[in-house]
Amino acid sequence: MKRNHRIIIAAAALSGLLAAGTGSALAFGPGGGCDRMGMTGQGALGAMGTMGAVYRLDDLTAEQKTKLRALRDQARKQQAAWREDRQALHDAFLDGADAKALRPLAEKQGRNVTEGIMLRAEHRAAINAILTDAQRAQLRDIAAQGPRSGARPCMGRW
Repeated sequence: MKRNHRIIIAAAALSGLLAAGTGSALAFGPGGGCDRMGMTGQGALGAMGTMGAVYRLDDLTAEQKTKLRALRDQARKQQAAWREDRQALHDAFLDGADAKALRPLAEKQGRNVTEGIMLRAEHRAAINAILTDAQRAQLRDIAAQGPRSGARPCMGRW
C-alpha cells in the first residue's frame, strides 16, 4: 500500500476514534458524553458523568456548587475548541485534502486526546479537593449504583 494511502487511512481511523473518545471525555451531565457518542454510561469526567453524579449529592454548599460550575464551564469551553478542531479535520477529509494537509490536523487531534485525558484527571482531583470525606464516600456509593439508565459506566469507576 502506498504511503499516502496509509496516512489517509490512519487519519480516518484517528478521526473516528477521536469523535468517539474526545467528544465524550469532557461532556457534562445526564445524557452527555458516552450516551451521546453511542457508548454506555454517561461520560463526563469519569464514571457515569462525574458532574452528573456530583450534583446528585444531597449536601453541596453554595461555595462547592460555585467551584463545581467553574470546573464544568472550563471543560465545556475546552470541549468546544476541540470540537472545532475535529470539525476542521472532518471537513478537510471530506474535501479530499491530501495527506500533507491532513497530517497536522490529525496530529492536533492526537494532542487533544492527550490533553483531554490530563484535563479529566485534573478535574477529578479538583472535584475530590472540593468535596468533603463524607461527600466523596457518598459519590463512590452513587457511582457503584451505576448511571440511572442502568448502563455500566464508560470511563471506569469513581
